[in-house]
Amino acid sequence: MQRAYLYQIVTQFDNYLMIKKISKSKTKNSKHQQTSKQSIKLNQAKKKIFLKQIQMDSATQNQHQIEQSAKQIEGTFDKVKSSLNTCNQDDIHPIQNILSAELKSGTDGRGKKANISSDILSNIISGTQAENQVESSTSTSRKLTCNRQLFLCSPDFLQLKYVINPWMDLSAQFSVEKAKQQWEELVNTYKRLVPESVHTVPPRENLTELCFFGDSVFAINKKAVFGRFATNERFPETEYVIEYLRSQGFQGERVPEGMHYEGSGETMVWNGKILVGYGKRNTKEIVSYLQTVYSDMEVIGFQLIDPEFYHLDTAMFPISENLIAVYENAFSEEAKQQIKKLGCEIIYLTYKDAKEFACNSTVIGKHAIVHYEAENFINQLKQRGFQVHTVDVSEFIKFGGGLKCLTFQHYLL
Repeated sequence: MQRAYLYQIVTQFDNYLMIKKISKSKTKNSKHQQTSKQSIKLNQAKKKIFLKQIQMDSATQNQHQIEQSAKQIEGTFDKVKSSLNTCNQDDIHPIQNILSAELKSGTDGRGKKANISSDILSNIISGTQAENQVESSTSTSRKLTCNRQLFLCSPDFLQLKYVINPWMDLSAQFSVEKAKQQWEELVNTYKRLVPESVHTVPPRENLTELCFFGDSVFAINKKAVFGRFATNERFPETEYVIEYLRSQGFQGERVPEGMHYEGSGETMVWNGKILVGYGKRNTKEIVSYLQTVYSDMEVIGFQLIDPEFYHLDTAMFPISENLIAVYENAFSEEAKQQIKKLGCEIIYLTYKDAKEFACNSTVIGKHAIVHYEAENFINQLKQRGFQVHTVDVSEFIKFGGGLKCLTFQHYLL
C-alpha cells in the first residue's frame, strides 16, 4: 500500500521537534529568543497541526510544556516510524494498532485529556485506510479513469525574485527544498490515483516559474493554444512550453500579438463547454479567439475584477457535471449572472477558503485533491460524497499558485 500520508505526518512531527529545540535555545540569550520567535512564525503552517495534538498554551510557548508534551508523544511516532520501515508493504494493521491504542487510552484514568486529540488520531487512522481504498480503486479490476493527461514540472529552479501579483512578497521566507517536497507529494498523489495519466516535464534553469507549466498553454486532444503572458517576467516560458509539447505531438499556434492569454490558468472544460476568464490577465478578445479555434464547442467568458484572484482557476472550480465552486466576489456583476445561468449546484466559497486556493483544486471522478488548509471547502466536498486527498502547497501560494496551477491538464474528449 502507499504510505505517503503517514510519512507526511512523521515528517511534520520531526519539524515540530525541530521547533521545540529552537525554542529551548531562547533561554540562552535574547538573540536566540528572537530567532525562536521567527522560526515558530515561519513554521506556523505545520506547527499548528501539533498544537492541536498536545495540550499546551500556544500563546505562551512555555518551554517546559513543549518538552513534556514532545516527550509524551515521541514514543508513539517512534513506533509509527518503526512500523513504516518494518511492516509488510501490504499490511497497515501494525500502524493502525499503534494509533488505535493511543486513541483508546483517551485519558490517563484520572480524567486528564490525552496529549494527542482523538480527532487527529482518527484522521490519521482513516488516512491509512483511505490509502488502502485508493490502492484498491486503482487496481487492475477497479482502475480509475481520467479524461485528461496531467503534466507537472518540478520547481527545481523556483525563485522569489520579483513581484507580479498580490501574493508575492520579496521579504517572505521561501524554501525551494520544501517546495520540491510538496511538489513530489502532489505528483505521488496523482500517481496513486491515475499513474498512467501523469507526465513529468524537465525544468529549465533560467525559467524560474516553469513549474506553473499550464499558464502557457491550453489544449484539447493535442490541439493547443499557446499564450502570451501579461507580465514580461514570465514571457520566455512559453517558447520552452511550445518546444516541449510539439515534441510530444501537440499542434497549435501562439495567440496573436497584442492579445494576452495565460492558458490553463484561465481556461477549463466543463460539460462540453470551454470556460475562460478575462479582465485581469487575459484580454477580452480571447473569448472569440478560442471560439474560432474550438468551433465545435461553446466558449463562455467570465470577467474577473479582483487583483488577488486574477486567474479563473483561483475563483472557479468545476467539480462535476452538476457542481461547481465559486468565489463570487472575484467576478463582475455580469459574470455572477452568467454563473447562475450554468444551471448547476454552486458552492459559494468564503474569502477564507478562497485565499487558501480552494478553487485551485483538481478532481478525478469522486476523488478531489485540495490544499489542506481549505477546511470548510474540504468538509463540503466530503458531505457530497467526495474522497478528499489533502496536500500542502503553501510554498507555491507565496507565488500566487496552488496545486491546479502546478497541474497542466490536457483534456481528452
